[in-house]
Amino acid sequence: AVVWTTTAWTLPSNLALAVGNEVDYDIIHYKENLYVIASALTNKYTKEFSENDKITICKTLKGKDLIGIEYQPVFNYFKVLDYDFRNCYKIYHADFVNIEDGTGIVHIAPAFGEDDQLLSKEHNIPVICPVDEAGNFDKIVTDYTGRNIFDCNVEIIKSLKEKDLWIK
Repeated sequence: AVVWTTTAWTLPSNLALAVGNEVDYDIIHYKENLYVIASALTNKYTKEFSENDKITICKTLKGKDLIGIEYQPVFNYFKVLDYDFRNCYKIYHADFVNIEDGTGIVHIAPAFGEDDQLLSKEHNIPVICPVDEAGNFDKIVTDYTGRNIFDCNVEIIKSLKEKDLWIK
């Protein structure tokens, strides 16, 4: 799933993804991978996908067809915690998803946004806040413990690039 965010520091706290039920999503084949992105936004990312390689739209689905699909999180710091994660790392519907910018897929970090928290409450997803009162990551986010969240944005982006999980 191609997910857009302006707050990279919240990605270690990702616990779900949200799509729009009636939004069309393209399944794109590029190199060896499949990517999901809102159909209305596919052309916006063509350059990122196809500088030297061809992209193929394999299929187009409605968001409601993606609901319940599980995914692997890009960061998995929370796996050591004693929480019920049965409803985590799945795709859900949310009315606030739009296709005006981004990718049409919203990453959900329950501790860092009202919409995220409400969706999480509705689906019994735990609210886990790995940031202390001073704005620093706590010990659970082991790569950035004790560091201010905003100071970690560049390193989080670098980490995603190194894992080949960064598009733009």
